[in-house]
Amino acid sequence: MPYLGNRPTATPIQSSDLADGIVTNAKLGTDISAAKLTAGTLADARFPATLPAISGANLTGLTVGLEEADGWQVTSGFSGAASPITNNWARNNLRSTGGKVGTGWTQSSGVFSAPSTGLYYITFIRNYYNNANAANVHASIAITSDNGSNWYTVTNSYGNTYNNGQDPSGNSHSHSQSHIYFNVTNVSTHKVRFNASHYGSIGGSLDSAGGTNNNGTHVTFMKLGTAS
Repeated sequence: MPYLGNRPTATPIQSSDLADGIVTNAKLGTDISAAKLTAGTLADARFPATLPAISGANLTGLTVGLEEADGWQVTSGFSGAASPITNNWARNNLRSTGGKVGTGWTQSSGVFSAPSTGLYYITFIRNYYNNANAANVHASIAITSDNGSNWYTVTNSYGNTYNNGQDPSGNSHSHSQSHIYFNVTNVSTHKVRFNASHYGSIGGSLDSAGGTNNNGTHVTFMKLGTAS
């Protein structure tokens, strides 16, 4: 605007210089940073009455629960030792209520292969019975990291039976179990198998239990995380 004499000193406009309602919506940008909102209260009307539903559709790299969980059972009992147990393996049936999480393990002649790399918790339980007495009855787990060129027994449990004459069948019952953490870094080379053995004197017949409606001699695989 025109003026006479000296130019007036420029003074920035303060928010207090603006009367309420003088700035129209058209003058406001659509990309105002939240950092500029340093004081004041947003009216309730600025929020929707119903918040949108939470969705994890755009979240990636998350695993809920176990990625893999699987169980196998020996479907028919056997007498004496089997190192390894090569026959009659099947995925848990348990009166048609068995199942698995994920792809599941595979086996060939008692050699089990993982579906993916990772750290697995493996359990082997051997239930057995004897019509006399038996000591040093083993349930052991063997692993290979070179596709079977070398096998190593990495855990071995010891059990025994003592026939006290109270079982109606005339047998005494017991079990042996082994557990390992197995870090599978290559599914083609890292495999596992299970041994049922004993040493020393065995009185009578030592039989390992098997079946499909209940777990007699069986194994369990659970993937706990990523291999490291």
